[in-house]
Amino acid sequence: MSVLNVCAFASNVRLAFAEYLSSRDELALTQKKDKEFTGRRRTLERAQGRLRQCRAREAHHRDEEHTGNRSPSEEEAAPKIARLRDNIELGDEDSVQQAVFDLSPIVNGWKAVPDEVVEQLLTTLRNEKMYASHAYGHVLNYFEFESPPLTA
Repeated sequence: MSVLNVCAFASNVRLAFAEYLSSRDELALTQKKDKEFTGRRRTLERAQGRLRQCRAREAHHRDEEHTGNRSPSEEEAAPKIARLRDNIELGDEDSVQQAVFDLSPIVNGWKAVPDEVVEQLLTTLRNEKMYASHAYGHVLNYFEFESPPLTA
């Protein structure tokens, strides 16, 4: 798969995930008695379906293209985690989101999210600066989105 195709695929995943988050939040703000509830519920279900399709395509792609995937070396994951921490310290939420996406196994060609990355992300959630920003949500969304390829 070419770099261009990987970028397009990653972009589709991000769009599907953003659509899912948006529709989930809209539904959460809607009461069941409201007229918009049913429509927003359907929108959320469609977004969940697109996200499932993206995950299925990702799994198929990994099986087809990355049969020999490897676990990352410490040198490979450490700079990405350091960049995430730097962006958290700066309070740059967009860069935090990008740094979280950069830890995705699909972008890196990993079979699963390595334990080191999971442990480091859990450690970042303890940072006091995280509580006051949306960056906390980006890291939590990572776990929600990447739950299937987490290592055991």
